[in-house]
Amino acid sequence: MRRYAPLIAVCLFVFIVTVVRVEAAKVDIHFFYGDGCTVCAKEHLLLAELKERYGEALEIHDYEIWYHPELKPLLFEMAAERGVEVDAVPVTFIGPRVWIGFDEAAGEEMIATIEAILTGASVEATSPSAIVRLPFGREIDLRRHSLVWATVVIGLVDGMNPCSLWMLSLLLAMIMRSGSRLRTMLVGITFLVVTAAIYSLFLAGLFSVFSYIGYLRWIQVAAAALALAMGLLNIKDYVAFGMGPSLTISEENRPRIYRGIRAIMAEESPVMAVGATAALAAAVALMELPCTAGFPMVWSSLLSAQGVSKATFVLLISLYMGLYLLDELIIFVVAAATLRASRVQERHGRLLKLGGGSLMLAFAGALLIEPEILNDLSGTLVVCAVATALAMTVAAVFGRVRRGDQMRP
Repeated sequence: MRRYAPLIAVCLFVFIVTVVRVEAAKVDIHFFYGDGCTVCAKEHLLLAELKERYGEALEIHDYEIWYHPELKPLLFEMAAERGVEVDAVPVTFIGPRVWIGFDEAAGEEMIATIEAILTGASVEATSPSAIVRLPFGREIDLRRHSLVWATVVIGLVDGMNPCSLWMLSLLLAMIMRSGSRLRTMLVGITFLVVTAAIYSLFLAGLFSVFSYIGYLRWIQVAAAALALAMGLLNIKDYVAFGMGPSLTISEENRPRIYRGIRAIMAEESPVMAVGATAALAAAVALMELPCTAGFPMVWSSLLSAQGVSKATFVLLISLYMGLYLLDELIIFVVAAATLRASRVQERHGRLLKLGGGSLMLAFAGALLIEPEILNDLSGTLVVCAVATALAMTVAAVFGRVRRGDQMRP
């Protein structure tokens, strides 16, 4: 018996170590969510599957923070321990890693992290290469925010709305009669800066509203339904421009615009001309909102539904506004360089209405049916393809647009 004592001792030691390792190989998941958050609901399904797969080796701690704000300090404490800031849900902590938001890629990363912990492999915190540093020391993980593609498409198309293009081309055409390049540049820059600032505030306001109440499914449905109606009205303007209801600058506002432009032309002082331009731009920016409000609603609702944080919103709205202003900047630069400006004609406006309306319908439909399809480039391309097919079908059915008439905004 003594002869086997060392062997028994070794076996006993291995058994004890194995038991200790099994006891230690346990994964704790801390899941912070909001009741009514559609993205959170999708992660709930994954966590339920993982619990069934790993059994007692997986311990899930979930915290509902929208209706239980007393749990938020715990969220902020855990985030601070990992060196990140969070202001949106869902947020998931597994070991040293943290995920803000959820999509298929996040789910795969979570599973890989769980497997690594269970097998004793080392787990590193979120890769710094995926972190974007913002001013004032803020950071975000771009891998959780692939909505950039939807922002690119919507921002570009939103910027090509006929109301703003008509207004800018009209303003430049009349101001250039003075023959002064400096005056043209001052007026053009002032107009673009003021209208962009007001539109940015409008986008930020919508996002704030949707961030507070947008998690309610009926709010998302209502926003998408309104965008659908606006898209249909834009397509109607291609088919029957000037007939029935229309999302344009109203006829009663046009005299005010012309009076404002004449006031700018009458000012001899550059400072006074800039002030008059700013006042006109502010008024016009409000008049233009019905022309294009569908896109901001779709975009803001989409971002809030995906749990986008305020820090990420700052990046996305900067991208949105840069693309929104791109075509107007091109028109302005060409006009300032050549002192010649082209007017937007009715045929141009109708085509822009068709393209914008079709894309508005496609994005609103995606928001109603499957918002997550807009989380990556492939899904966004599918939506764009649907919009293109719709626009081509409408154009083929109703024939070519009329030519020659000046666009009435």
